[in-house]
Amino acid sequence: MKTIPLKPERQAELEEFARRRGKTPADALDEALATYLEWEKQDFEDAVRGIQQGYDDVKAGRTRPADQFRSESAPLRTETSSLSHTVHHRSRHRTVLHIRHARRKPVAPTE
Repeated sequence: MKTIPLKPERQAELEEFARRRGKTPADALDEALATYLEWEKQDFEDAVRGIQQGYDDVKAGRTRPADQFRSESAPLRTETSSLSHTVHHRSRHRTVLHIRHARRKPVAPTE
């Protein structure tokens, strides 16, 4: 087994994390690291698939001018009560932008 130096505050966090899970710090760290690495691998594969799909769309001509997209999506923007942009920086190599539309729910009139 190799020894990896940790900052004192990270060591304390790890020990608390392990205690809450009833594990040794080494087992808790191994499990957390395995979970993160699997997530990162899946995230990378998803990004590659998304980029490939976009590339395939461009090659197949499944695109439209930005002005056309903006004019067609303008009614959607006015129908939404909120439009939130959340940027998730998942690695130093790529950034994922999620746009969530929340439609306004009808409110029953009150008397």
